[in-house]
Amino acid sequence: MIQAMRKGIEIEKTGKGLLPNSAKFISGAEYTMEIMKQAPVTIMILNTNKLIDTVTEEDKFYDIANIQSIGAAIQNMLLAATDLGLGSLWICDVFFAYEQLTNWLNTNDQLVAAVSLGYPAEAPFPRPRKNINVIIEWK
Repeated sequence: MIQAMRKGIEIEKTGKGLLPNSAKFISGAEYTMEIMKQAPVTIMILNTNKLIDTVTEEDKFYDIANIQSIGAAIQNMLLAATDLGLGSLWICDVFFAYEQLTNWLNTNDQLVAAVSLGYPAEAPFPRPRKNINVIIEWK
C-alpha cells in the first residue's frame, strides 16, 4: 500500500497525474503517507455502489447519497476508535495515488478515503473551532 501511495505521489509531482493543479498539497500527502507507515492498521474505504456511467440526474443524487452515507460511516468509525483509546486519521490524500491504490487493491470500485488507526504517540491540543453562530444561519 505504501509503495502504491509513494508511486502515485511521485507521478503527481511530475504534473502528469490525476491532480495536476494540486502541487501545493503534495507535501500534505507525503506527511499522510508517513502516518500511514506508522499506523498498524489502515482501512481503505470503497464505494461499491458507484454508478459507473452516471448519466441521469437521479443517478447523480444516488451517488451523492452513497458518499454521504460513507462519510457518516467513517465518522462513526472514528468516534468508536476514540472511545477505545485509539488514534485515527481520516485520509483523503489517497486521491494522489488513486490509480495505484485501486490497482493494488485489485478493484474497480470507487476509492473514497482511508482510515489509519493505532495508539497515538502524542495528544495534540484540539484545533480551534468556529463559533456555532458563525457557521449556522437560523431561519
